[in-house]
Amino acid sequence: MSQLSEMTQKLGDPDNFRNDIAVAAGLIANHFRQKYLEPMNKLYAEKRAGCINSPDPHITLLRACKPFISDQRAVDKMIDGISSCTAAAEIMRGISDISKKNNADNGQRINGAELAMFLFIMALMSER
Repeated sequence: MSQLSEMTQKLGDPDNFRNDIAVAAGLIANHFRQKYLEPMNKLYAEKRAGCINSPDPHITLLRACKPFISDQRAVDKMIDGISSCTAAAEIMRGISDISKKNNADNGQRINGAELAMFLFIMALMSER
Protein backbone atom coordinates (compact mmCIF):
# COMPACT_ATOMS: atom_id res chain seq x y z
CA MET A 1 0.00 0.00 0.00
CA SER A 2 1.40 3.38 -0.89
CA GLN A 3 1.89 6.10 1.68
CA LEU A 4 -0.79 8.22 0.02
CA SER A 5 -3.27 5.38 0.10
CA GLU A 6 -2.45 4.68 3.74
CA MET A 7 -2.89 8.35 4.67
CA THR A 8 -6.26 8.66 2.90
CA GLN A 9 -7.41 5.50 4.66
CA LYS A 10 -6.41 6.94 8.06
CA LEU A 11 -8.13 10.23 7.34
CA GLY A 12 -11.22 8.46 6.08
CA ASP A 13 -11.65 6.48 9.29
CA PRO A 14 -13.79 8.57 11.70
CA ASP A 15 -12.75 6.46 14.70
CA ASN A 16 -9.09 7.09 13.96
CA PHE A 17 -9.72 10.83 13.72
CA ARG A 18 -11.82 10.84 16.93
CA ASN A 19 -9.05 9.01 18.78
CA ASP A 20 -6.49 11.55 17.59
CA ILE A 21 -8.71 14.42 18.78
CA ALA A 22 -9.15 12.70 22.15
CA VAL A 23 -5.38 12.29 22.50
CA ALA A 24 -4.84 15.96 21.61
CA ALA A 25 -7.51 17.08 24.09
CA GLY A 26 -5.87 14.96 26.79
CA LEU A 27 -2.50 16.57 26.10
CA ILE A 28 -4.03 20.04 26.36
CA ALA A 29 -5.85 19.14 29.57
CA ASN A 30 -2.67 17.73 31.14
CA HIS A 31 -0.68 20.80 30.15
CA PHE A 32 -3.37 23.11 31.58
CA ARG A 33 -3.50 21.08 34.79
CA GLN A 34 0.28 21.14 35.25
CA LYS A 35 0.76 24.78 34.34
CA TYR A 36 -2.19 26.34 36.14
CA LEU A 37 -4.23 24.04 38.37
CA GLU A 38 -1.42 22.25 40.21
CA PRO A 39 0.32 25.50 41.25
CA MET A 40 -3.04 26.86 42.46
CA ASN A 41 -3.67 23.65 44.40
CA LYS A 42 -0.20 23.89 45.91
CA LEU A 43 -0.77 27.50 46.98
CA TYR A 44 -4.13 26.54 48.48
CA ALA A 45 -2.60 23.60 50.37
CA GLU A 46 0.13 25.88 51.75
CA LYS A 47 -2.42 28.49 52.88
CA ARG A 48 -4.56 25.75 54.45
CA ALA A 49 -1.58 24.35 56.32
CA GLY A 50 -0.84 27.87 57.55
CA CYS A 51 -4.41 28.16 58.84
CA ILE A 52 -4.02 24.90 60.73
CA ASN A 53 -0.58 25.75 62.13
CA SER A 54 -1.51 29.34 63.05
CA PRO A 55 -5.22 28.95 63.78
CA ASP A 56 -7.69 31.77 64.06
CA PRO A 57 -9.69 32.16 67.31
CA HIS A 58 -12.58 30.02 66.03
CA ILE A 59 -10.32 27.03 65.47
CA THR A 60 -8.58 27.57 68.80
CA LEU A 61 -11.96 27.58 70.55
CA LEU A 62 -13.09 24.43 68.76
CA ARG A 63 -9.87 22.67 69.69
CA ALA A 64 -10.32 23.69 73.32
CA CYS A 65 -13.91 22.38 73.36
CA LYS A 66 -13.16 19.17 71.47
CA PRO A 67 -12.43 16.98 74.55
CA PHE A 68 -15.86 17.84 75.93
CA ILE A 69 -17.80 16.98 72.76
CA SER A 70 -18.92 13.44 72.11
CA ASP A 71 -18.66 13.58 68.31
CA GLN A 72 -15.05 14.66 67.93
CA ARG A 73 -15.03 13.84 64.22
CA ALA A 74 -17.66 16.53 63.70
CA VAL A 75 -15.34 19.01 65.42
CA ASP A 76 -12.48 17.91 63.16
CA LYS A 77 -14.71 18.45 60.13
CA MET A 78 -15.62 21.94 61.36
CA ILE A 79 -11.94 22.77 61.89
CA ASP A 80 -11.17 21.45 58.41
CA GLY A 81 -14.01 23.49 56.92
CA ILE A 82 -12.97 26.70 58.66
CA SER A 83 -9.35 26.18 57.59
CA SER A 84 -10.42 25.58 54.00
CA CYS A 85 -12.69 28.62 53.90
CA THR A 86 -10.08 30.85 55.54
CA ALA A 87 -7.39 29.75 53.08
CA ALA A 88 -9.70 30.23 50.09
CA ALA A 89 -10.81 33.66 51.32
CA GLU A 90 -7.20 34.73 51.83
CA ILE A 91 -6.28 33.74 48.27
CA MET A 92 -9.39 35.40 46.84
CA ARG A 93 -8.65 38.62 48.75
CA GLY A 94 -5.10 38.61 47.39
CA ILE A 95 -6.33 38.06 43.85
CA SER A 96 -8.95 40.79 44.26
CA ASP A 97 -6.31 43.24 45.49
CA ILE A 98 -4.09 42.44 42.51
CA SER A 99 -7.08 42.82 40.18
CA LYS A 100 -7.91 46.27 41.58
CA LYS A 101 -4.30 47.35 41.26
CA ASN A 102 -4.08 46.08 37.66
CA ASN A 103 -7.27 47.90 36.71
CA ALA A 104 -6.08 51.12 38.35
CA ASP A 105 -2.59 50.91 36.84
CA ASN A 106 -3.37 50.22 33.23
CA GLY A 107 -6.97 49.19 32.69
CA GLN A 108 -6.01 45.89 31.06
CA ARG A 109 -8.61 44.33 28.83
CA ILE A 110 -7.77 40.87 30.11
CA ASN A 111 -6.97 41.04 33.75
CA GLY A 112 -4.60 38.26 34.80
CA ALA A 113 -5.91 38.45 38.35
CA GLU A 114 -9.45 37.77 37.21
CA LEU A 115 -8.20 34.77 35.26
CA ALA A 116 -6.32 33.67 38.38
CA MET A 117 -9.59 33.81 40.35
CA PHE A 118 -11.24 31.62 37.73
CA LEU A 119 -8.33 29.17 37.82
CA PHE A 120 -8.38 29.08 41.62
CA ILE A 121 -12.07 28.18 41.59
CA MET A 122 -11.37 25.49 38.98
CA ALA A 123 -8.52 24.16 41.11
CA LEU A 124 -10.81 23.94 44.14
CA MET A 125 -13.43 22.13 42.11
CA SER A 126 -10.90 19.69 40.65
CA GLU A 127 -9.68 18.86 44.16
CA ARG A 128 -13.11 17.59 45.20
